[in-house]
Amino acid sequence: MVDYLVSKGADIYAKDDGDVYNVMKSAVLGKNTNIVKKVHTLLNEKAPVDLNDQTVESDGETLIMVAASNNRLETVKYLLAQGANPNLVATTKDKKMGSYNQGAYSYACSRDLVDMQKLLAANGAVNHRTGKASCE
Repeated sequence: MVDYLVSKGADIYAKDDGDVYNVMKSAVLGKNTNIVKKVHTLLNEKAPVDLNDQTVESDGETLIMVAASNNRLETVKYLLAQGANPNLVATTKDKKMGSYNQGAYSYACSRDLVDMQKLLAANGAVNHRTGKASCE
């Protein structure tokens, strides 16, 4: 589907004014890791994609935070393999934001995503709130 849309002129750099600012976040929110891989490849053909860029989202979330918080295990595996840092923390200072003081591991803890916690811990992630690979 991605190939078809691109062949028909879809802009892979299109943005919206809501919460999904770019095609990578949109792909990560989906449940198909192959789409994430495809979009990542297409974007990398134009310019390197910084998977740890915290300026893309207004709250400073990274793609791995988005994937972890939505329990996208295969996507998190892919992002880790591509160099995503699982230990970053969202940069928002707005305590009303759901992303306030959240990282990939703390999202997995707050949403009781045990398999995600295990995956992140196995890849060197720690819960920034505890300083350990644990929820408490």
